[in-house]
Amino acid sequence: MSQVSDVESALSARSLGPAIVESMWILMSIASLVVAARFYVRAHLIKNFASDDWVIMLSFVLTIVATICFTIAVHYGLGRHENLLSPAASVMAFKWNLIGQVIGILSATFARISFCMMLFAITSVQQRVSRILLWTIVITQLILNVALSIFILAQCQPITKLWDHTTQGTCLAPQNQEHFGFFQGSINSATDLALAIFPATIIWNLNMRIAVKLSLIITMGLGIFTMVASVVKTIYLKGLARVSDYSYETSYLIIWFCIEIWLLITAASIPTLRPLLLKSRRTLYDSNGNRGTVPSLSNNPSRWDRRKHFSNLESDHIELTEHPQNARIEVSCRSSEGDKACTISPEGNSGLGGITRTVELEISY
Repeated sequence: MSQVSDVESALSARSLGPAIVESMWILMSIASLVVAARFYVRAHLIKNFASDDWVIMLSFVLTIVATICFTIAVHYGLGRHENLLSPAASVMAFKWNLIGQVIGILSATFARISFCMMLFAITSVQQRVSRILLWTIVITQLILNVALSIFILAQCQPITKLWDHTTQGTCLAPQNQEHFGFFQGSINSATDLALAIFPATIIWNLNMRIAVKLSLIITMGLGIFTMVASVVKTIYLKGLARVSDYSYETSYLIIWFCIEIWLLITAASIPTLRPLLLKSRRTLYDSNGNRGTVPSLSNNPSRWDRRKHFSNLESDHIELTEHPQNARIEVSCRSSEGDKACTISPEGNSGLGGITRTVELEISY
């Protein structure tokens, strides 16, 4: 009997708090590196910031605040069984948990909107269906998630009764939050799936090499992992109203919620790192002596030595610099029956490192 009692005591004393904190801060570290690289690309390579950069920064800051709130909640007992907490600790754990959830909902909203804004940059005005779909996602995200945030805070009067059940007041039935949360989670999961597939429909029709298309589709389709996290989180939301040991039983919900948000920020930022990858590849080509250079076409087009600059470049990317703007342009060249066909793509003003337009030119020997 004593051994059984010891096992039960050990299980009841088990805390998921360390798992919550470790998962949050590890994912935050990874996302911080990706966001820092994104802003390095904007500041030093493209030398231009877009509105989606500032929206993702807002999401990033809000997620850090939410992560801090959840960490404070763990300090007070989130992740431990309710019967092991003092009444004061239970109230504080519930309070900071709730604040973190509301901030996290808004953060995830801005991350999705930032990704939509990036997609606007590669859709033309003529692609009306695509742009209407993106606007629908943006508006739905704003209305749905802001409404849920308000609902969470307004379901009890006074608001302090949300986390302190000894306070005199009234609250809506817990099933209301469960149903609203499940509906919101389902819509967000469907949105993540749509945003993972949608870029492929745009990129596939762009004038670029298949390898480049596939790489962009993969990097912009990383939101599929966000969808998985969102689905798992939504499953945990389904039984929220029947939770009796709130501080312990909502631990996995918080873990998957944080995974969802940090993956959203990371997935929305990775596609913007393409210019950095191209620069790294060019640097590698330089060090191996495999890269050609092209002088300014605008200043001296007659002095372009085709033999010098287009030898052995059938599958290479080379850099073209135009002064005084110092705009970077990606040139992809292939030979066909004595002619050199090149595609020039500007590497700026686009959230994806310049895939908004291409110019075809023919160079004959």
